[in-house]
Amino acid sequence: MKKFLFLGIVAALLLIPFMAFATTGHGTETNTPITALGAANTLNYTDTSNSSKPQVTSITDLVTTVTSEYGLDPLALLGDQGINPADTAAYSYVVSNEGNAPDAYTMSFTISFEGFTSTAGLNWFISIESGATALMMLDKDKLTGVATTTSIAEDGVYAIKITVDPSNESVHSPDGAQVLVTFNVFTVQKPVGEYTGANAVEYGGLASSSDATVTSISTSKMTMTRTATVDAPIKYVANGGKVHDAVPGSVITYTIVVSSEGSKAAQKAIIIDKNPDAQTAPFHVGAGKGFQTGITNVTIEAVSPDATGWTAYYTIGSPTGAELNYGYIGTTWITVGAWPTNIYVLSSAITYVKFEKLTVETTEDLKKITWGVVIK
Repeated sequence: MKKFLFLGIVAALLLIPFMAFATTGHGTETNTPITALGAANTLNYTDTSNSSKPQVTSITDLVTTVTSEYGLDPLALLGDQGINPADTAAYSYVVSNEGNAPDAYTMSFTISFEGFTSTAGLNWFISIESGATALMMLDKDKLTGVATTTSIAEDGVYAIKITVDPSNESVHSPDGAQVLVTFNVFTVQKPVGEYTGANAVEYGGLASSSDATVTSISTSKMTMTRTATVDAPIKYVANGGKVHDAVPGSVITYTIVVSSEGSKAAQKAIIIDKNPDAQTAPFHVGAGKGFQTGITNVTIEAVSPDATGWTAYYTIGSPTGAELNYGYIGTTWITVGAWPTNIYVLSSAITYVKFEKLTVETTEDLKKITWGVVIK
């Protein structure tokens, strides 16, 4: 904002007031001389003898210079950003010289990381640029940038762009992880302070200013736990055996608890579980279906409606690829169905089961999936 200076010089005669003004142009720079030239003033009066007493008086010339004033506008408070791991966050600042003379401005940057279990191998990068000029790069090993100083002309501006580029690896960009970038700037010449002149124009400004931006990862996060219980056959227990003995005919029930804990929904969730041993066969699980003798049909189903929307599959072949290769080259997945329907599997040779859901919302906490095997 250009500054406007209005200077008024008041000249007073002995009896009759007379005002004289000197006005400068817009944008008066520091050290500009201002001269208030006094015009010749005349005074006439008559004394007690009725004699005319003319008098000529000159105002002493006033010569001054415009004083330097320094300062800057406060940095804008930028909104924090929540981004995906593969995205970047960009923040733009303008350092503005609010004085009437050139000044130097020193800028420094610091960063801090929060929400990471470890910063080992962390490859987030923060770049700071002015136009095409790279000022500095910050990362986890360089948390404080070297201060840089630049000169800004009267009424000039200096644009700064800060770019935060996270890692697209989930281990290095977990949901809720944050990177705080703080930008500090201060004038080399200290201002008297911001003030408003008689011409209603504001001058000066702050000696220093700072702002911080928080870039947060907003993504999916799922957790899973798996527990097992063993229930011995009813007749075995009736004859003195222990309830949880792992004997032929005992049923092992697996409970898989899935929780979606991120700030965004998870996509294409797949759980694969393996029949633990050749000495077991899949066994249906559910109220009223356990511990009967001679059952050949088994089922994979949910004990409760908690797993609604998940689809269950099984395969009766041996996977040709690695156990975590979801495609299982050469092996066909057979659909059991969407839970909690009761669909029975007509084979006892199941080796793997798979549960999948296209979208798992963040509200789906503690969804429970159960299936079981019987010990041969």
